[in-house]
Amino acid sequence: MGLLIPEDLPLGKLDKTERRVVQKLVSGLRDSWLVIPRVDIVADNRPFEIDVLLVSERFGMLAIEVKGGRIEVREGEWYRGGRTFRSPTRQAQDAAYALRKVLRADSALLKKVHVQHAVALPDVSTLTGHPGGFFAPPPVPHLRPRGAGRPRP
Repeated sequence: MGLLIPEDLPLGKLDKTERRVVQKLVSGLRDSWLVIPRVDIVADNRPFEIDVLLVSERFGMLAIEVKGGRIEVREGEWYRGGRTFRSPTRQAQDAAYALRKVLRADSALLKKVHVQHAVALPDVSTLTGHPGGFFAPPPVPHLRPRGAGRPRP
């Protein structure tokens, strides 16, 4: 199991969608992974939030933006409930870059640190349309839940 940080975090205080994602990550990752919900960062006098930060000594850091509900992408625009909203990919990327900038400024040991970004859409079973700048890297085997089969090429 992944290690929730802080261990005594009351999950009931998280948004229900974020809570589901955190619970899945904690139960599905190996104990070498830290699962850190709600990481607030200030960089360049601007606030950023990482919904869930995954940290592994072996694999690095992954900043995840979580979006729940019915999501649609039409002509490169993201919609939820019929209303447009800022690309969660861009939100995740901006927050990951902000964290990277803060870490690099705080320690000489972290001058080359990289923070990858991702989006979790737990209520979406298919994504149609072109998400405009959406990048889908190949499956990362170490992020698959335990017991899941090998990813298909």
